[in-house]
Amino acid sequence: MTTRAVLSAAALLSLASASARAQYVAPHKRPATGAEVLGVNVLLGGATAMVRAFFTGADPLRAFAIGSLGGAVHLAGKYVAVQAGPGLGWAGLAIAGTGTSVVSNAGRGVSPLAEVTVPLPGLRFRVTPGAERRVRVVLNAYEAISVAQYALHDDVRVDWAQTTASGTMVFVTDEKHIMFDDSRVHGVAVGPVAIISEFALDAPATARHEIVHVHQSWFAQEVWGRPIEDAVRSRLPFGDRIPAWLELGIGAPGLFILEHELVGRRGTRLLKEAEASLLERR
Repeated sequence: MTTRAVLSAAALLSLASASARAQYVAPHKRPATGAEVLGVNVLLGGATAMVRAFFTGADPLRAFAIGSLGGAVHLAGKYVAVQAGPGLGWAGLAIAGTGTSVVSNAGRGVSPLAEVTVPLPGLRFRVTPGAERRVRVVLNAYEAISVAQYALHDDVRVDWAQTTASGTMVFVTDEKHIMFDDSRVHGVAVGPVAIISEFALDAPATARHEIVHVHQSWFAQEVWGRPIEDAVRSRLPFGDRIPAWLELGIGAPGLFILEHELVGRRGTRLLKEAEASLLERR
């Protein structure tokens, strides 16, 4: 590697690097099964909705049941998103967003489709059928800054084919290796951005792996980060002055950073890697 440049994650991932997920060059481990990944998504969706229901006053058992269904739909969306075929990336994005919305709505104690959010890098399209204004566009500041940072970075370039096919921002390194947590990795994801090493042994599989991580990040921000930020905003003296079309988007990255500091590569990171490794194989 002495004759090759190294793209250090410490420099490249200067924006919330601890919240990133990477595809490691690692020894063989028993891959997760489809049933295991489905079970995790179902339980995660149900448990997330149930916990939120305790804070909102909704029925926790109903929230768990509906949230479990939302978790399964979210997984189906991620599966579709990484399949080959015109429009499947965008279809998967819509399905995964619907599943995420079902989990969120279940926790609030409202109809499963009371609000449907479709994520895009730096943006959220929120559809509320029963509202006077049925479609709203929200800017996610963290994601918008992430996209701008890498778009202006000299060491990476946009992979427009993957970006337009998947609905996520996919970049490829320019004659650089990626180092993350002192390991050389094939790719890494930060928020809505997937970065693929030019030296990845299987670039398409790596892209699928990191796109799954992007969807995981969108899920976490919507069902965990957004409620936390909304609660904080409502308690700030100037909270009502923050425009409704703007959200900071730092809730989920902050939680991932905290988890990383507490348990390192363990915790939910193991589950996310297991799922991404399974889905990258299609």
